[in-house]
Amino acid sequence: MERRTTLAALRRDLQRVLPRHRIQGTRDRGRGIIVRPEKPGELQQIIRIAWDAEVPVLPMGLSHKAVQIEELHLRLDLEGLNRILESDASSGLVTVQGGVTLKGLADWLSSKKKIFPVHCMGNDGIQLWEFLAQPWAGGYGPATGHKLDQVVALSALLPDGEEIASTISPRR
Repeated sequence: MERRTTLAALRRDLQRVLPRHRIQGTRDRGRGIIVRPEKPGELQQIIRIAWDAEVPVLPMGLSHKAVQIEELHLRLDLEGLNRILESDASSGLVTVQGGVTLKGLADWLSSKKKIFPVHCMGNDGIQLWEFLAQPWAGGYGPATGHKLDQVVALSALLPDGEEIASTISPRR
């Protein structure tokens, strides 16, 4: 079955959820739309629109230019979802939104007299999801080792309510 959604139709559907200034075109052959949700409900609606239209969704981070796509797509700019929601002092668990940066998390932890267990070498503006999506050493992370070996647990709540979580335990 061939997709029938057009760029104009997708933009029209998105304008029901977001104000126009938070929707803009991409530079990769004009076949993408960048969306900037600021509330979790907006993000859920954006994902639902893309799912119903069978349009791929890519996150937009510091390395977004590395991924070029020629078909109609959405790019999520999560910068507006940058809140630290809660923390548990006994377990060290911190719940954050998708746009939290490494620097933002490190600064917040520092204000609580805690340390961020992974040193961010490179750009402080990198978002936590992007940092964890590149698990190899170097670049935006530790000089040696695997990033996920330095993280106790990671979980995400998907728009459909399903929770996914890592099962990696830290190395001792």
